[in-house]
Amino acid sequence: MTVSPRLARQTLILLTLLNFFNYVDRQAVYALFPLIGGEFSLSDKQLGMIATACLLVLATTAVPAGWLTDRFGARKVISIGAVFWSLASITSSTAGSFRALLGMRAAVGIGEAAYEPAANATLCALYPKKKSQVLAIFNLGTAFGIAGGMAIAGFLGMHVGWRHTITILALPGIPLAAFAWWRLRDLPRAPAAEASLKDLLQVRSATLMLAIGGGTVAAFTAGGLMAWMPMFVVRYHQFSIQKSGLMLGGLSILCGAAGALTGGFLGDKLEAIRPGGRCLGMAIAFGLVVPLGIIGIGTTSLTAFIILVGLTIFCMSFYAGPIIAVIDDVVPRRYAATAQAAFLLVSHLLGDTFSPTAIGALADAIGGHNALRRAVLLPVIACGLASIAFAFAAITHGRDAARAHALDKVSTEAA
Repeated sequence: MTVSPRLARQTLILLTLLNFFNYVDRQAVYALFPLIGGEFSLSDKQLGMIATACLLVLATTAVPAGWLTDRFGARKVISIGAVFWSLASITSSTAGSFRALLGMRAAVGIGEAAYEPAANATLCALYPKKKSQVLAIFNLGTAFGIAGGMAIAGFLGMHVGWRHTITILALPGIPLAAFAWWRLRDLPRAPAAEASLKDLLQVRSATLMLAIGGGTVAAFTAGGLMAWMPMFVVRYHQFSIQKSGLMLGGLSILCGAAGALTGGFLGDKLEAIRPGGRCLGMAIAFGLVVPLGIIGIGTTSLTAFIILVGLTIFCMSFYAGPIIAVIDDVVPRRYAATAQAAFLLVSHLLGDTFSPTAIGALADAIGGHNALRRAVLLPVIACGLASIAFAFAAITHGRDAARAHALDKVSTEAA
C-alpha cells in the first residue's frame, strides 16, 4: 500500500486514538465492577461474565469482520465498527437488570471486532519495513486506554455513578468514527480478495499456529488480570475504587507503554539480526512473567506489589506489536486481514473471553479471604506455555516467512 508519508502518519495517529477509546470503553467496566456488583448483588463469577459477554461476541465476529475488510476496505469497516461499539456501550448504561447488561455488553463486542483486524492489516500494509515498531505505537492506545479506563472510570464512578461514567467514556467514539470515514477515503483500495478462512488454513504455517497459540495464552492472562486487578487491590491492599483506578492506571501507562514500545523497536532489531528474532524476544518476555507475577501477587508489601506488578505489565505488553507483525510476516498479503481476524477469533474465544469468568468461578470455589489471590495465579502460571510456543515459533519463522513471500510473488506475477 503506497501512500504519502503524511497520510501514513495521520492514519497511524487516527487509528491509535480509536484504539485508545476502544480500550477505555472496555476497561472502564472492569473498574466499575464494585459499583455494578453492589447494585445488582452479583457474585465474582457473575461479574466475570460481564467481561466474557463482550469478548465472546468479539471473538465470534472477528473473522467476518476480517473477511469484510479484505473485500470492502478498511475505511467502511473501521468507521461503522466504531459507531456501533459506541452506541452499544451507551445503551448498556441503561440496563435495568444483570441479564440486560450482559446482552448490551455483548453487542459492544461486534463493533470492537470490526475495528481490530482492519486496523492491524492497514498498518502492516502502510509500514511493511517497520511494522513491529508502528504496531507498538498503535498499541500505546491499548496501554493508555487500559490506564485511562481504570483511572477515569474509577474517578467518575465515585462522583456520577457507573451508568453516567460508561456514557461519558463512550461518546468520543462517534466523532472519531466520522473523522475516520473522511480521512481514510484517501487510502488506496487493495484488489478484491478471494481469501477465506478455509483458504488461510491451506497456507499450513507452523509459525502462524504457534503465534496464535501463544497469543491465546497471553490473552487469557491479560484478560483475567485486567478484569480482576482493580478488585484485587481493593480487597488485599485496602484501596478505594478511585485510588485503585489511579494506581493501576498509572502502572499501565508507564509500564504498559514502555513494554509495548520496547517490544516493537527491539522486535524489529532482533528480526534484522536473525529470522524469528521477534518470536525469541516474546518467548523471553513471557518467561519472565511467571516468577514476577507469582511473587507480586503473593506479597503483602504494597511497595513490592507495585514494583513487581509494574514489571509484569512491562513484560506482558512486550508482545503487542511483534505478534501482529509475525502473523503478517507468515501469510500472503491477500490473507492479511483474515489472518488477523483468525488470531482475534482464537485468542479471544479460547483466551480472554472466559478468563474473567473462570477466575471468578475459581475464587468462588476456593472460598475464604485469599480466594481471589490464589485464583489469579492461574493466568500468571499459564504464561509459561506462551513462552514455549514462541520459542518454537522462533525456529519456524524464517521458513514460513520465505514461503509467504514466494506465494505473494507468484500471485503478483499471475495478476
